[in-house]
Amino acid sequence: MRGIKSGPAGRIDDSGITGTKNNNKQKGSKMARLRGPVLGNVSGAVGNIVFQEKGDSSILYKKATKKEIVMTDKRFAIQEKFRLVAKLALGINASAELKKQWPASSKNRHSRFNSIFQTNYPLVHTVEDLGKPIMIPNPGFPLKNGVITTTLTGITFSCDAPGMDSGVNTNLEKFGSAVGIMVLRSPVNEEDPSFRVLNVGTGKQALDVDAPINLVCNYVGDQLTMFEGYTDKKVFLVFVTTDTSGNPIHYSVQFSH
Repeated sequence: MRGIKSGPAGRIDDSGITGTKNNNKQKGSKMARLRGPVLGNVSGAVGNIVFQEKGDSSILYKKATKKEIVMTDKRFAIQEKFRLVAKLALGINASAELKKQWPASSKNRHSRFNSIFQTNYPLVHTVEDLGKPIMIPNPGFPLKNGVITTTLTGITFSCDAPGMDSGVNTNLEKFGSAVGIMVLRSPVNEEDPSFRVLNVGTGKQALDVDAPINLVCNYVGDQLTMFEGYTDKKVFLVFVTTDTSGNPIHYSVQFSH
């Protein structure tokens, strides 16, 4: 799992943001059309004049100039929101358990990443006010008294026992874990990005519908360094049950901290 940095706006696909569109379009204006071999075979630019041959005519253009784009507050806010939602979507898409819950269509090349991005775009606001991004498209089974706690090296998640009315079948569902994303804000080093995204993945707990859930996610190495480099952490996660092969079966409602 890797931390995700911010980048420029553009086309989106499973790998992130690519193919940035160039808004500085060049515009040239036609100055004259000379019919016949008045100038001979002339092409190219001389100073601010561009010569172009078309059939039996010589066309003179004024050299193209770049159109200046004014970065208004509104345009900047849209660009920043695009980057933020893209990074959140990348984090969700990087989790195998979460990714499987999102629809994809090979017919129109609509990837799971696109589904995650488009669903979350209206739900997310700004880095300071993240809004309510969702980890899975449909709410899962309820869990009571879920608590996320930030520690020195990661997070813990605890809640009451699922209970018999949760719909969990322990004959098939053998383990449970918590998965999601963590948005790191307020960097200690001002030169670092204003936000980063880490994936959350706890250890597994043997599933018992009558036993409380207590899970831990500890970061190490580069991820721990990144975790320690920010003073504010926002976590979004769900509880997932799996079979003996690790295949996800059921998902809980979402928790955040």
